[in-house]
Amino acid sequence: SFASMVDTMTQKQSAIVSNLFMMIAVLVFLSIDGDKIYISALAKSFELIPVTEAEIHLAGPYMLEIATYLFVIGVQIATPFMIVIFLLDVSLAIFARIMPQANMMFIALPIKIGVGIALLMLSIPYLPTAFEMMFQHLYDFIAEMLGVLAPDIN
Repeated sequence: SFASMVDTMTQKQSAIVSNLFMMIAVLVFLSIDGDKIYISALAKSFELIPVTEAEIHLAGPYMLEIATYLFVIGVQIATPFMIVIFLLDVSLAIFARIMPQANMMFIALPIKIGVGIALLMLSIPYLPTAFEMMFQHLYDFIAEMLGVLAPDIN
């Protein structure tokens, strides 16, 4: 694509905007001490669930719930962009019908880039809050899953 970069570790291309979102998520994760919470949860899991006594099949519903939650969050983040770009495409299609001699590729490309950058600038201030809430929900899911996986100590 026009705006992509190559990841030197995996040798795969990824969009610059997705890299920006990933960097914001990592910065929020580190700013709320997510790394410490992650390591303490890992240590707590070994205390609560001995390696030989883990019943992994009980984690299936929780893993499905986490995957569903992450998908819903992704759709919620992408929906405003999709709606605005769809409305822009519809308006450009109407413009193309009104003025068929206009070169729509020449007109549409800078308009879409400008609208995309404007939407990105409007959404960036809200992303840290969204990522922080997402991480908090994930911590709650993990705590609940550890509670189910831990054997009864009676």
